[in-house]
Amino acid sequence: MSLLRRLSNWFTDPDSEAAASLTPPAHLAAAALMVEVARADFQTDDAECQLIVARLQRHLELSATDAEALLQLAVTEVDDATSLFQFTRVINDTHDPEARAQVVDLLWRVAFADGVLDRHEEAIIRKVADLLYVAHDRFIRGKLAARKDTAAE
Repeated sequence: MSLLRRLSNWFTDPDSEAAASLTPPAHLAAAALMVEVARADFQTDDAECQLIVARLQRHLELSATDAEALLQLAVTEVDDATSLFQFTRVINDTHDPEARAQVVDLLWRVAFADGVLDRHEEAIIRKVADLLYVAHDRFIRGKLAARKDTAAE
């Protein structure tokens, strides 16, 4: 069963067996936050989309097809969202402090994917980090690491 169908089943019947086979709320929330950062500068670059798909594949152990489906679902969720809180709440409920900081690290990677850190991207990541209770020094370490990794590529 495809990820998109399983996610759809989870939203329509969260107690179903297909829904129980994965934990989509945290996956979808992380993907949605990455989409928010990619859109923050009012331009969604192909490099950002490719990086999001690659990170979803790597961190969630998804196939390319499932990662792309999750990205499309996240885009839809972001289009319908009224705030970042609905996504950060899920992350707070399911992740320990280090895992929440790693989500912020992923957001920095998305922001630097096109080689330019826009002030709007940084502002969104700051808001997310605050909502995820990530300490400022950890926030800065993630930023510096992402910048260094981007410069090295």
